[in-house]
Amino acid sequence: MTKLPYAVCDADSHYYEPEDCLTRHADPRTNIVEWRTEGGKRRLYAGDRRMNFLSNPTYDRVAAPGALRELFMTVADGNVALDVEVDYGVLSPPPPAYMHRDPRLAMMDEQNIQAAILVPSLGVTIEAFLETPDETYSTLRAFNEWLYEDWGFSYKERIFAPPLMSLVDPDRAAEELTWALSLGARIVHLRPGPAAERSPGDPAYDRFWSILNEAGAVVACHQAASVYNRVLSELWGESTTAPSNRRSAFQHAIAEDRPVMDMMAALVLHNVFGRFPNVKAVSIENGAAWVSYLLKTMDKAMTMGRRGPWIGGKLSAKPSEIFRQHCSVAPFPEEDPVGLSKLIGVDSVLMGSDFPHPEGLAEPTDFADALESLSAPDVKKIMHDNLAGLLCIGEMPALR
Repeated sequence: MTKLPYAVCDADSHYYEPEDCLTRHADPRTNIVEWRTEGGKRRLYAGDRRMNFLSNPTYDRVAAPGALRELFMTVADGNVALDVEVDYGVLSPPPPAYMHRDPRLAMMDEQNIQAAILVPSLGVTIEAFLETPDETYSTLRAFNEWLYEDWGFSYKERIFAPPLMSLVDPDRAAEELTWALSLGARIVHLRPGPAAERSPGDPAYDRFWSILNEAGAVVACHQAASVYNRVLSELWGESTTAPSNRRSAFQHAIAEDRPVMDMMAALVLHNVFGRFPNVKAVSIENGAAWVSYLLKTMDKAMTMGRRGPWIGGKLSAKPSEIFRQHCSVAPFPEEDPVGLSKLIGVDSVLMGSDFPHPEGLAEPTDFADALESLSAPDVKKIMHDNLAGLLCIGEMPALR
């Protein structure tokens, strides 16, 4: 574990949900979610649609944190073999700290973590399988009520668990946001991509963004089960039902970066930040390989599209500069956070460990190892100050 003289803030951390996270608070009049046992395995359904993004949505047994670290470091170095075997190691029942907030706080003390954004493991996959506004808001509210009960939205100013929002209906989106903010949410989650065939920057959503703007809350876009994978897979003749760990190389290549790139492009080019200058957006667990391409593409597109319509109003600055002012990115631990800081500014880079998922770090503070070439103040910005500022919290000395 890397030792630092201050406690850190982790922008990408996770919990594992119990089976009743979608059903405990479900309205029996509108609920369509149920568990079924098929072939001795528990399967999750929304009506007659199996939620198959995850191969084991029960999380009754999980891999150790960082189990795939060596694989991902090898991939980052460009040396991965074509016949590489992914080994998750021994699967074990998740410990209490992965499923309950007070044991998690005790673990955070041991890990020298002051505060963390805790994102769902199952929850970010569910909206892709909900077809109507009624299904969507009924199911997300049931999840959010479970989340508030078990974790809280800003528990003890240390655990920040973003409730799940959806923009499929503008009025109901604003209502769900108002409800979440009234219960102390500092950060909310939107699935990257369009909603109901509209941009999130469409003026139809101005009430949602106005509420967020006034509250000074943050919107997070975490990698999620996306409509992109289904639509693009169908267009290119790939399977539309493969779980995330069984998608092809082609699917990973075409459908992982596009949702967050398009989401951020829409927020910038459809002028959400111009109309609502207090809004801040955070990209979590989408990596950072797409950022350079997006900044260059948006700046060129602004020139090429200068005579076209301006949804949300004409921009007052270069898109790349607007992105740098309003958007923060948590790169994958195996990427180059120093290079990203040179591209978008050190103030816009966040430390994210992906703990306790096997793809992330076994020790969250080890993220600092990739920052050795930066000055101590800049390291502190990435490891603590940037996220602390977004969440409006102070500073704590080292916890161990």
